[in-house]
Amino acid sequence: MKSNYFTVYKNRSAIVKALGEIDLNDKAVIGDPCYPLESMGVINHVRPGKYHCYVRTKVRISRLFAFHEDVPLKEIFPILRSGKALRPVPSLQVEEYADEDGDTGFGVDSGQAGIFNHDYFGERDWMRRYQDLRYRQWYQTISYMQDADGRHYGMMDGKCVVSQSGWGDGGYPCYLYKKNNEVVGFALDFAVE
Repeated sequence: MKSNYFTVYKNRSAIVKALGEIDLNDKAVIGDPCYPLESMGVINHVRPGKYHCYVRTKVRISRLFAFHEDVPLKEIFPILRSGKALRPVPSLQVEEYADEDGDTGFGVDSGQAGIFNHDYFGERDWMRRYQDLRYRQWYQTISYMQDADGRHYGMMDGKCVVSQSGWGDGGYPCYLYKKNNEVVGFALDFAVE
């Protein structure tokens, strides 16, 4: 499935593309869609609503971003342009995601990861557990989304955004941007080596 997306920023070393919007509720899920829900990162205290999604590419996909519609583009543009996932901006607090055991980041075993609406991913997880054919179709569709240049990223059902994970399988950090103790932004950082 090939799609073309709007370019937000471009220079010699990077391209940032706007992918569209996803809806998140008060919980989100981050990680590799091949994992069961209990192995994913669950983010609480998410501001419900529409999130604008962006991908930053070089030779590889380096970052996947999602920011709540209430956060103006002028506030997040320095983050998108700089390519640094952990870039402080005056109006937002930023912190690295850690699970309840204090482990940071998320794992990847299928070469891709994303940001998912919690309820939406929970339904897919149920289908996976019971070997429902709809899960296989969903997973195959997600695994083959790509842009006109053959880079793998995209959105599905307005409830998730998924991207190749820069260096393939391994562990990657996620940074959470907060305003008034609510998560209003995500940055999956695939640029680590």
